[in-house]
Parts: sequence; C-alpha cells; structure tokens
Amino acid sequence: MMVAGVIPINHLFRQIKTENHHILNSVKYIGVDSYNKYHSNYIYLLQPVIWVIIGFSIAVFSIGLRYWLQDLHIMMRWWKWLLLLLWLVIAAAGVAAAFTLMGEGEWNAGKRLLLFMGALLLITGTILWKILKMK
Repeated sequence: MMVAGVIPINHLFRQIKTENHHILNSVKYIGVDSYNKYHSNYIYLLQPVIWVIIGFSIAVFSIGLRYWLQDLHIMMRWWKWLLLLLWLVIAAAGVAAAFTLMGEGEWNAGKRLLLFMGALLLITGTILWKILKMK
C-alpha cells in the first residue's frame, strides 16, 4: 500500500542508523522528512569530495583548452574567452536541467529539452567556432 508523501525504501536499506545510534530493522515506510533526516549525513560527508573532483576537472579542462587553442594558432582575446565561457555555462545548465527533469520522472520534458539544447548548442557552437577562428 502506497501512502501519499511516503517513500518505500525497504528494498533499498535494510538497516538505518539513527541519531540515537540504534538500528531500525525491517523498515517498511519512512516519511519524506525522516528520509531526508536519516540520509543527509552521507551528503555532508561526500559533498567536499565531489567539489574537489569537480574543481580539479574544471582546472584540467581549462588548462587543456588553453593549450589546444594555442596549438590551433587561435588568438584569444578577453571577449572571446567570455563568449566561450558563456557558451560552456549555457551548455552545462541545459544538460543539467534536462537530466534533472528526467530524474524527477518527467522523461518526455527532459528528452525534449535535451534535444532542443543539443540543436541550439550545435548551432551556437558552430557560430562561436567561426568567431574564435577570426583573427
């Protein structure tokens, strides 16, 4: 039986450690508030690790992009960097929004947004590439 506002998690977690350090066995349903209370500790533990990985990835990407553009003999002015950064932010936000919709169960909206953003990014990326190639 499914109750509105309740998440069935007995198939996900067999034991849940509470703040009082005792273990709840054979949990059938836990409310949304309880679910967030019990599992927020894992988020706090892993959040710094995720941000370090993301920061390292962005740094490696930025350095690689700089050297790749130098190898192609593309002169980058401040406004070209700004356009490229704007395009990358729009690309990241579009992809994140589409997969967030899919994760929330809105598959059709997520797929449509991903298709739309893919076409938009392909067109604007081609225009941006031509602008970057200008001397």
